[in-house]
Amino acid sequence: MSNEMPNFDQVGYPYSYPQPPVSTAVRPGTIVWGLILATLGVLVLLTSIGYAVDIAMVFILLLSAAGMALIASAISSAMRRANRM
Repeated sequence: MSNEMPNFDQVGYPYSYPQPPVSTAVRPGTIVWGLILATLGVLVLLTSIGYAVDIAMVFILLLSAAGMALIASAISSAMRRANRM
């Protein structure tokens, strides 16, 4: 009989395997939704102090700007990925 202990890592789990690296990059969708929420907050402030805002036009512009931003970020991401290869 052998008195050898099993191979434990620093945390105490036997035979742990290296974990894949986690991306810490900011996702474009997060930025776009943050900008949409910030814009809506500014519009709420403007309407509360008396400015007249056409809500339908604001939503059309916000959605079209968000769509263009997401498409632009997808294209730039694809170009960066193609340059790495």
